[in-house]
Parts: sequence; C-alpha cells; structure tokens
Amino acid sequence: MTATRLLLTPELRAKVEAVVEACYVKAEKHYKQKFPRPEIRYDIRNTNGGEAWLKRNLIRFNLTFLLENEEHFLRTTAQHEPAHLIAHFVYDKKPMNGKKVRPHGREWQEVMALFDLTPPKEFVKHSYDLTSLDLHARPRKRRLKTTKAKLQDIMNRIGKLEEDDRLALYSMLRDEELL
Repeated sequence: MTATRLLLTPELRAKVEAVVEACYVKAEKHYKQKFPRPEIRYDIRNTNGGEAWLKRNLIRFNLTFLLENEEHFLRTTAQHEPAHLIAHFVYDKKPMNGKKVRPHGREWQEVMALFDLTPPKEFVKHSYDLTSLDLHARPRKRRLKTTKAKLQDIMNRIGKLEEDDRLALYSMLRDEELL
C-alpha cells in the first residue's frame, strides 16, 4: 500500500462521497428521475483533478490534489465530475440535433448551475499547485514515425475515402503541384 493511499482516511473518503451523493440527490429531485451511483476511485496520478467515465459510470479523483486542497476540492472538483455523468444521463437520451453532450457545454453548465456553481474557467481546468506531483517518474515513451510510415498512414486514410472524394483530393494535390 502506497503512502498516499494511507492518507485517504475513512473520514476524508466519506466527505467526498457525501458531496457526490448530495449532487445526485439534488439532480434526482430536479430532473425527477433516478441516476445510478458511480464507482469512485482516488487513483489519478497526472495533472487532472478528476475524470468522469460515462461508459464505466466511474469517477476518478486525484488524491494528491484532494489532500492538499481539501476545502476547494470538495467545493469544486467533487461536484464538477458528477455533473458530467448527470448531464450525459439526462441529455444523451434526447440527442440535440444529433450532437452528443459536450464535456463543458451548455448541458453540463446547466447541471453545474443546479449545484449553485457558475462554471467559470476554474471549473473547467483547476489551478492546483503541481509541485508535489512526481511528474517525471514515468516519462512517456514516444515512438517516432519515419517519413515512410507517415506516408503509409496517409495512404491508408486516402484508401478509406469514397472514390469521388479520392479523385477530388488527387486533383487538388495536382493543382497545388504536390503530385
């Protein structure tokens, strides 16, 4: 068990889960429907304060940010993530002009207003101090593509186009003297 896991006391977990539950109760009363409760994890190790996973009905929180900014985290992030799931449960059933619910779009903002939170930019991306995060512990491996591999990707994409679109693309490239 890691040191940060030990810092998530039952009391702190209960506080976060009480905030999330309050969001769901308020939304159920307002929208007059029941919502399935999400699984809640505290396992984010990057710079995100939280994440909502619709297909898994899962909310993930950054434990470091919770520990270092408890009051602000409970006021904002702990309500921000349930708002994503609730917005999808309410509005994905009624597609709006065939569009999906945007992550921080009108529907999400409506749910945030229900929680008495006007979503300025700070609710879209947090401003927590990142210095305590060990961001260099696991550098990402970047695979460099050769020019040949990049061209092969382009050719594969072109091959998936309809014939009329392929012909239009070829004529455009020829007109620009790229072929």
